[in-house]
Amino acid sequence: MEEPIKKSWEWSCREFEYEGVCLYKDSLLWYKETYPAYAGGTARKQSLKDFMENGPAVDTIPREILNEIYDYLNIPRARRKMQE
Repeated sequence: MEEPIKKSWEWSCREFEYEGVCLYKDSLLWYKETYPAYAGGTARKQSLKDFMENGPAVDTIPREILNEIYDYLNIPRARRKMQE
């Protein structure tokens, strides 16, 4: 049985591509989709533990979405790993 997605976010939505992340119980799945479907895409799974220790596995996530993820996970601002 496939694990249900708890929450998801998307950004950089353009005519032929977009990026996003899906939050699962113990992990995040970062992805980039392109059109048409046969053009491919990429995905990277990251454990919540790694996210908490090192921050996001991608460097393209907008700061406001990253803060939404931390807020959703109830992570105090002092413990957040923000990108430079």
